[in-house]
Amino acid sequence: MEVEEEHVIEEKVEDVEDKESKNNNLALNRTFFGQTTALKVQYNKDLNKIFVHTGKKNGENWKWEVAKLYDTELADVLRLLNKEIDRIGFFHQFEGKETRISVNRKEETVFFRIGDISKALNYGEQVVLKLLLENLILRSNFIESK
Repeated sequence: MEVEEEHVIEEKVEDVEDKESKNNNLALNRTFFGQTTALKVQYNKDLNKIFVHTGKKNGENWKWEVAKLYDTELADVLRLLNKEIDRIGFFHQFEGKETRISVNRKEETVFFRIGDISKALNYGEQVVLKLLLENLILRSNFIESK
């Protein structure tokens, strides 16, 4: 089944700043590293925001693309990980720049792309990502008592 859905999201400056995703109040900070690419998932519990990064190694440093994803977008990613659809795409607009976020399946490999940086996920990484996303969707929708 080949289905591609696209959403355009207008984001405020404060919603996409990488510094927010690096806040010390991260409840989740999981990175799937390859030799030259990576996928990072972060959840900031104080902001109740979920950030996904794709990274590419450049010498000793990493170049990162970041996007704040909404629970409904993560639900679509879960549909792909569950093999209900083969690809999903989103467009986020920030300060006049449009960034494409896409997730595609080719046989048993899933490719997660933000902007120009893509990370291939093997089956084990897909299983872990699925469990994390399920938890994040639930967690981001419940108010914890303090």
